[in-house]
This record gives sequence, structure tokens and C-alpha cells, in this order.
Amino acid sequence: MTKTDMQTWLLEKVVPSEAASAVEIPSMPSFLSKLSAEMQLQYYLRKEEQEKEFELTKLKIEAENCNRAREAEERDWARQAELTLELKRLKLSQAQNVTVVGAAPAIRLENAKKLLPKFNEQNVEEYLIGFEIVAEINNWPQDCYASVLHAMLVGKALKVFAELSTEDCKDYSKLKTALLNAYS
Repeated sequence: MTKTDMQTWLLEKVVPSEAASAVEIPSMPSFLSKLSAEMQLQYYLRKEEQEKEFELTKLKIEAENCNRAREAEERDWARQAELTLELKRLKLSQAQNVTVVGAAPAIRLENAKKLLPKFNEQNVEEYLIGFEIVAEINNWPQDCYASVLHAMLVGKALKVFAELSTEDCKDYSKLKTALLNAYS
């Protein structure tokens, strides 16, 4: 910047009523009034530059704070999404583990009977082991084991079944234990 340009700039900064007198700006520090016009101009230019740097730094800090807040919000949203997804997975797994009371059996009794040999009263333990293997191979639900086994019973085993309570008849493990006890 040339000397003339600096003087022009400085005169623009001076209040018009004081332009005719010495270049003195209201609220000017006393040390500044003793300096030459060129030095005063440099002082004001530096001061203006420092104010701009201060404003720029302030804006950078505000931007960083906004970025941090946005990142924190994004982390919160991501965590919320993860929790929602986990909750949905949990509900789905619980729904898959629920047994519907009164639902139609997953197997047909007539088809199941065709897969099993006739009940062998001579070796009940081997029959029950074979029965369980056939049931597992065919993916029968365990809550259907007792009803399928009942359809295969004959003789003494049928009498043991009739003597059990209704609840024990539905429970395959109790039915199995009763049969093994009766034939041992």
C-alpha cells in the first residue's frame, strides 16, 4: 500500500469534524497520538488484522464445537439404531421360542406310525432308543413323542399308560420311566 493510500484510508477512519486538525481519533490511546500518521495507520491495520484473526479463531472454535456436537449426536443415533436392532432380534428370537398351546401337531400320527416298528414287549429299552432315534431323524417336536409312542403301545405297556395321570401321559420322560420300570 502506498503512503497516499494509507493516508486516504486513515482519513476515512477519522471523524469529519476532526479531519482538519491533527489526525487524532476519539478514544485513541495517548501514545498513538504522538506517532506519525503512517505508524498510526500500521497500528490500526494490525489491530484490524488481529480482530479478524480473533473472529476467525472464534468461528473455527464454534465450528469444531458444532462438529463435536454433530459427531456425538451421530454416535447417539448409531447406538440407538444398534439398540433398536438388538431389541428386534431379541423379540424375534423370543417369538421363535414361544410354543403355541393348542397348535396343530407338526407331525401326522398316521405317517409317524408307518416309520416305527411294532412295539416290542420283550426289549422295551431297545425299542425306546430306536423310537427316539427315528423321532430325531424326522425332526419330530419332543412334545409329540408321548402321543406317537402311545399309538404304538400294546399289552402291559398300554395298561401302564392307562394307570398314569393325564399330565404324566403327556410327559415323554415320565412315560418312558414308567415303561422301563414296568418291564424291568
